[in-house]
Amino acid sequence: MKKLSVIACLLVSFFTYAQTPVQAPAATPVQPAPTETAKLTLDQRFALMKSRAQSYNDFKVVKELVLDGVWKITKDSITKIKTDLMAAHVKINQLENDVKVAKDNFNQKEASVADITFDSTHITMLGISFTKSAFIGIVTGIVVALVIGLLAVWGTLKYTSTNLKEKTAVVDMISNEFDEYKRKALDKESKILRQLQDERNKYHATPR
Repeated sequence: MKKLSVIACLLVSFFTYAQTPVQAPAATPVQPAPTETAKLTLDQRFALMKSRAQSYNDFKVVKELVLDGVWKITKDSITKIKTDLMAAHVKINQLENDVKVAKDNFNQKEASVADITFDSTHITMLGISFTKSAFIGIVTGIVVALVIGLLAVWGTLKYTSTNLKEKTAVVDMISNEFDEYKRKALDKESKILRQLQDERNKYHATPR
C-alpha cells in the first residue's frame, strides 16, 4: 500500500506539472549515480529525487529523464510485485493442496487406526460385533450356565440312579417274598393234596 501511495503521488505530480507552467532556473540538476541508487526502495528513490530536484516557490522541478527513470522503476516494481503475488498465490495453492493431501492422509491414517483399535477391542461372532469384555462376559455366562446345567443333570441322574436302586431293591425284595410265598403256597398245596389223597384212600378202604 505504501508503494501504491508513492505511485499515486507521482501521477498527481505528473498532472500538476503538465497543467502548471513552470519556469525553472537554468541550473543543471545533479544526476544520481547508478551505484548509489541500485539498491534503493521506491520511497528512498522518491525522497532522493525530491532532494535533488530544483525548487521553484512551492514546486519541485524534476527533469523528465529522471521522471521517466522513476516511472520505469515504478512499473518494474509493480511488475515484480505482481509477479511475486502470482508466485505467492501459486505457492499458497500448492500449500493448500499439500495441506489437503496431508489432511486426507491423516484422515485415512486416523480411519486405519480407528479400524485397528476397533478390531483390537471387538470380536465378531456370527456376523455380530461384540466388545471383548462383553464377549468374555457372554462366554463366561454360557460356561457357567453349562456347568450349572451339567451339575443339574448329574444330580438328576444320581438321584434317578439312587431311586432306581432303591426301587430295584424293593422289587427284588417283593420278588423274593413272592417267590417265598409261592414256594410256601406250593408246599401247602402239596401237603393239602397229600392229606386229601390220604382221606380218599381211607374212605375207599373202609368196608361198607
